[in-house]
Amino acid sequence: MVVHSNSLDNSLQEVPISPTIKSDIVLDSWDFDVIASKRSCAITDLEHYFKYYTAQSDIALHDRGRYVSIKTHQEVIRISDLLKQGIERQELRDRLMLQNPNHDEEKLRRFDKSCSSIVVNAGGINIVWTGNLADHLRMLEHDTQVAIFHHGFFLDAVQAGSIFPAGLIEETLRTLALLFPQSDKDTKRWFKRNVSSAKVDFNAIRSGQLRAKDRHIDQFKFWRVHLVVLKQVFDEAEPATWSQ
Repeated sequence: MVVHSNSLDNSLQEVPISPTIKSDIVLDSWDFDVIASKRSCAITDLEHYFKYYTAQSDIALHDRGRYVSIKTHQEVIRISDLLKQGIERQELRDRLMLQNPNHDEEKLRRFDKSCSSIVVNAGGINIVWTGNLADHLRMLEHDTQVAIFHHGFFLDAVQAGSIFPAGLIEETLRTLALLFPQSDKDTKRWFKRNVSSAKVDFNAIRSGQLRAKDRHIDQFKFWRVHLVVLKQVFDEAEPATWSQ
């Protein structure tokens, strides 16, 4: 783990988070060097991720953080390091629970960490943009909504990292390319018309375009079942295009 200044010891609820702290968090958690990045818009692209980061911090630290043991950026990075080392999530959860004798399992369970409130319609199915990768492609509300993970810049930045299972991030980017082909003009027009760029990462539709063979369901391992279900629901809705 890279050692930085005491700025990472700031509370998660201290806002705004400075560009330096953001860069340090990303370097330690994602193994992505914003400063060395050739992407001129890297700092701007990070804003979408840190809006989610701040919102989740506020949820976790309600009631002055009585129910959680993680209160600083440095402690979040330490969790990231443990995950990179291969610790099982349940073991990590148990450790965190032991660190805080005041934890309340029921209160923790009530935290809503899944989807944002932005809902747009695409071909008869409502898209709910989510900042939780675990909710990506999940059908909601009796199959009338689908959650889409929109942090495209995050996915691109962590591809070479070790915190996620091998192939998961690359495949997630391919699902975005499948749903929102980058070269498709109708997709771009629909996105600009329906999505607020201030709240959704525009990189979600910058994941390229798949060749015909890459669109086959057998090419997907992690998201195969989700895609099959989405296709069935989409067919039943009989949409003309995403922009309908």
